[in-house]
Amino acid sequence: MNNSGKRYNDIHERLDSLRKAMQKNAIDVLIIPGSDPHLSEYPPDHWCTRKWFSGFTGSAGILVVGMHKASLWVDSRYWTQAERQLEGTGIDMCRIESGKSVLSYVDWIVDNFSTGSCVAIDGYLISMEQGHMLAEKLEGANLLFRTDIDPVPDVWKDRPAMPDGAVFEHSFEYTGRSRNEKIALLRSEMKKIGAKWHFISSLDDIAWILNLRGNDIAYNPVFLSYLLIGESRVVLMTDRTKIPVPLYEALEKDGVEIKPYDAVSGVLANLPTKTSLLYDPRRTSYALSEILDTGIK
Repeated sequence: MNNSGKRYNDIHERLDSLRKAMQKNAIDVLIIPGSDPHLSEYPPDHWCTRKWFSGFTGSAGILVVGMHKASLWVDSRYWTQAERQLEGTGIDMCRIESGKSVLSYVDWIVDNFSTGSCVAIDGYLISMEQGHMLAEKLEGANLLFRTDIDPVPDVWKDRPAMPDGAVFEHSFEYTGRSRNEKIALLRSEMKKIGAKWHFISSLDDIAWILNLRGNDIAYNPVFLSYLLIGESRVVLMTDRTKIPVPLYEALEKDGVEIKPYDAVSGVLANLPTKTSLLYDPRRTSYALSEILDTGIK
């Protein structure tokens, strides 16, 4: 069997296993985007889920898997590539026409699945903005929308580990401002709009603010992390083992608390009630926004 034939068989086997996991979890339709919890355009290998299940290697597209049909939705940049890479997989290539909404696949779901069907997506892989739009369209069509269940780990057994590249300082020679200066500027802007806290999930922004760089994504000098800036606190959530001791001490000296990467849910859940929080709904995952106390402005 040639490599192409083996790849097509791999895709069929993966989709079959995924459908069994979906059935076990009462999921009729699974939406698989190509992002990570930071909504990066180029995710680490650990989150290249769409690629693993479809074979499509483009940087943008949405895979929709049902029990009997699957489709990959791409814009005109990827039509030729997707047709070639999906050939023989049983996945239909669907075009997002110029000027049409990137949520065109939602209309396809509404048209192809019956009332009451359960449509699921990992809430960490879509933005708050996208999550609310999906919920409105799907629930408006009497479909059940779930973001709290992810069957992928049950299927992807040899999934690449979380990246563990070292974090390093970006020299003042190139930054022109210290991290304390940048944080002070942010706090000044926060005060103008009445925000007590600012939550940042976008990796490039975190790297810029703290004058840090990393190697967690190929060709992108960033590292997996979340950042919370308050009036008197700065909390960086990342894997402690990625930070060399001298850098850890330098961050502590600058008032930056280091917490584990997976502490983000607890940190957000423990924000004071009735406080005010600034965040970008296009760059913050839907799952994290759901954690926030309803009293927070």
